[in-house]
Amino acid sequence: MYVSGGALDQPGWGGAGGYNVLRGRGIGATDTAGAIAPGETVSFGDTSGNGGILGTIDASSFFGISGNQSLFLTGFFDYQRDHASLGAVPGVGALFVNTGSIQTDTYTLGGSLFYRTGTTYLRGEAAYNFGRSNETNSLVGGTGSFNNNGYSVDAKLGNVFVLSNTTGAPSASAMPTKAPPKPAGGTIVGLDLSGHIGYSENWSDGFTDSTGFIFGTAKLQSGDIGGRAELFALMPGNGLVWKPYVAGTVDQLFGFSSTITIPSQAALAAGDLISIQPARTFGGAELGVDGRGPGGWTVGVKGFYEASKDTNITGGSAYVKIPFNYTATVASRY
Repeated sequence: MYVSGGALDQPGWGGAGGYNVLRGRGIGATDTAGAIAPGETVSFGDTSGNGGILGTIDASSFFGISGNQSLFLTGFFDYQRDHASLGAVPGVGALFVNTGSIQTDTYTLGGSLFYRTGTTYLRGEAAYNFGRSNETNSLVGGTGSFNNNGYSVDAKLGNVFVLSNTTGAPSASAMPTKAPPKPAGGTIVGLDLSGHIGYSENWSDGFTDSTGFIFGTAKLQSGDIGGRAELFALMPGNGLVWKPYVAGTVDQLFGFSSTITIPSQAALAAGDLISIQPARTFGGAELGVDGRGPGGWTVGVKGFYEASKDTNITGGSAYVKIPFNYTATVASRY
């Protein structure tokens, strides 16, 4: 859903890992063959764990950017393991969606840029993913495997407002970016407001399972527009600069389509096209803390929750970031 770079927008390399639980119930479904009765719904659950590495460089000087402006470029690689359980669709019987499970391994390559001028910033990200899934239909004993591919793009525009500053330093230069100096006294409280728009598309190849039933391609595509408000503080403590924060998000999906094609075959002579239609408005909350050391390294943890009328997502992640080379520089990230 929402793309948030957080404290990883600083030169260096690092890694991150997370765990998510997604559940959906009462999600609308229709099909062209009329096998799904009007008003019938589907349910599913998914648990996933992921881990990855990333590297960020300060490209400001390369592009001639100076003063109160900066530009960071990041590349990343991520691996994710999913275990999804599928509920039955009454009326479809054993032919398609029924009690079963899918295990998926997904690999993602991507990059992002972070540009800021004064208190305003722009973040863009693009990623490509590929992987493989293994499916089991526990009702009829069918098994099969198939490939997955997809891509996503997202752009975020935001601005930071300093609500309180007791450090004695000008607000525009008191928040660290490249690496924090030795913590000084005082606290900064700020409000980070941003909006984003993105698009993603994922598809799965067709396959024939062990019972001989033929599954066609599946495709999911959607746009996503949303906003985020983060209240944070920067404060010294135990030789570190701490950044606790709490945030609220809202996302609206648009241009949404989720379809699965069933080709014509002996078990379903006319074939079928099944469409899944979940709720498209999500609200969420996030809570986290970053800690930045005098050597420029950063660690952080966060948890989040997002929900719509029929789907909820709970998760968390942790990361560490180590600078390429440390220089005690104080500059406005915003």
